[in-house]
Amino acid sequence: MSPGNVSLRLDAPPEVVGIGVGRHGLRERVEQWLLPELHSIHLYDYQAEVVVAGVAYPIRPGALSIIPAGAPMEFRYRGPSEHVYAHLRLPRRGRAVSAPVMQDLGDEAASVRARLTAIIVAPAARKSAELWSLLWRAATGPAGPDPGAGPDHPAVAAAVAYIEENLARRITVERVAGAAHVSASHLNRLFRAGFGIGVAGYVRQRRADQVEHLLRDTTQSIGSVAASIGIGDLQTFNKFCRARLGASPRQLRH
Repeated sequence: MSPGNVSLRLDAPPEVVGIGVGRHGLRERVEQWLLPELHSIHLYDYQAEVVVAGVAYPIRPGALSIIPAGAPMEFRYRGPSEHVYAHLRLPRRGRAVSAPVMQDLGDEAASVRARLTAIIVAPAARKSAELWSLLWRAATGPAGPDPGAGPDHPAVAAAVAYIEENLARRITVERVAGAAHVSASHLNRLFRAGFGIGVAGYVRQRRADQVEHLLRDTTQSIGSVAASIGIGDLQTFNKFCRARLGASPRQLRH
């Protein structure tokens, strides 16, 4: 993290650990937070100040902050204050893009707030796709990335949501394209333009990312982790881990 900016790895959707509406400043005017492993997003509707890793940022209505994992936060409220928040775990690998720690969404703030509020009770895949799109918007500006690239393209967003919901099932490019309402060839072009790999390669990468996360960061059984990506026997799963992650499941766990 450089002053004023945060580095984000956005080649794959984030894992949404929590999202909701926070109400603060009711009793304490100063609150300190530290999320060692999670990035946090806040969309504000009040005036205050937040100090992130020793740097102070003014908070104004319509401002969006992205605070990196491990950065100490101190919120200085002026009174009762409400914001929408999300706590995310970003991929460990992939290219990094830069986004401002604090930016003004301007006229977009109301619509972004409405979308974030709407997904609080949405399925995990939709939360992930919506917040992924918001992070890309934050990194690239209001115009967003090239509409042929990244999750801002409606077909790509729909495809990503379908993939996230079906990692434990058999996924074909044709089924993903059907969910996105485009042809398989067109969807492959969109994925290659945005992510540098086709749909099938993206599915393999997402399964590898999920396996690595579950083995390293949770106590979920190895058999259960294998089942989460649709592999029913441990021998096949062992081959998958060695081929995609360079180590056996037990080595990854320890």
